[in-house]
Amino acid sequence: MTAEARILSIVAAQCRRSVTELRLSDTPETLGLDSMALVEILFALEEDFGLSLPFNANTPEAGGVDFSTLAALISGVEAHLAEAAP
Repeated sequence: MTAEARILSIVAAQCRRSVTELRLSDTPETLGLDSMALVEILFALEEDFGLSLPFNANTPEAGGVDFSTLAALISGVEAHLAEAAP
């Protein structure tokens, strides 16, 4: 399974939708995700990929993982994976 597929699977489970219903342009708002859901997604991503991802749910615009769209989230996680690669 690709990193993108794993990320989409985690997000789909959190918002109780099928992966096929997700679009890369989806935002937390269009998916009905609040800050607590974003933190739960973050923890699931960290556990699944064995990474430590920077994110502050109180100030998501302050940097770290970009949850603005699914495309941005995927790109950010993939960038952290590339940095962590030996």
